[in-house]
Amino acid sequence: MTSESGFSVEAGTAPDMAALAKVVARQRAEMDRLQEQAATSAVVERAKGALMALTGCSPEAAHDDLLQRAKAAGRTLVEECWITLGTLVTPPGHHVGGTAEVSPAVPPADPADEGVRGLVRRPAASPEHQAAPQSSDSAVLAALGRALVRAGTPHDLAHCLREHLAEPVGTDAVMLYRRLPAGGLELMGHAGVDDTLADQWRHVPPLSGVAALDALDTGEPRWLENLAEDSERYLLIGDPVERWPSRAWLPVVGGSQAHVAIGVFRSRGGPFTAHTRELLRGAARLCA
Repeated sequence: MTSESGFSVEAGTAPDMAALAKVVARQRAEMDRLQEQAATSAVVERAKGALMALTGCSPEAAHDDLLQRAKAAGRTLVEECWITLGTLVTPPGHHVGGTAEVSPAVPPADPADEGVRGLVRRPAASPEHQAAPQSSDSAVLAALGRALVRAGTPHDLAHCLREHLAEPVGTDAVMLYRRLPAGGLELMGHAGVDDTLADQWRHVPPLSGVAALDALDTGEPRWLENLAEDSERYLLIGDPVERWPSRAWLPVVGGSQAHVAIGVFRSRGGPFTAHTRELLRGAARLCA
């Protein structure tokens, strides 16, 4: 008699353990192959989406552009996609879905970036501010992009964001909300927020004075940097609200609209610098 797994089993006898081990090993290898294939596809689609969001090109044009860059630099398509995700940033004055023009590309100064042509990058800064922010941002976004590919749930996504943005941004907590069809918001995932507080803010009605809704309606981030002023304008999450003196809400734009908002909470006060804002915009674009 032959089992469905492909090895012979005599009636009334136990299957050979070595044969079973081989079957399990083959199945595990096939599962790993499928998972790697899915991860690779996700990287390619994420890089295409980033190019489409920044340049307004079609999916086909974005894919062709990535292929041409990979060929010119002697890299695989996946390698080119990782470099793209780690290098693309929001040019000043550009808003996804808006009408502002994309700034011209700046040739890469790092030899490791040679071949990354046509990417939208920050304009040249003054000499004393040139090298470190650019390279560190690229490294943070590249590491975040790799981690996001493996994020299977919104909670995984929230933990990835908190982990990778803790040092460069000072992120202590992250909350993810999605807009409901009937209006209002529903909490999708969170990290650095206790379950009691999460339950209290699991559903947010469609009221005025909700920063996350404001960010979704306008398609623009909301930077809450002055607790006294922000408390008068918005309903602030926190018990007490002083737990996070500064916070930001960033829309995740997919297509022409944003349906998910990322909340970034910091236990330190003060404004989000221009450099930090740009890094957070890049992180939100990766999540799209």
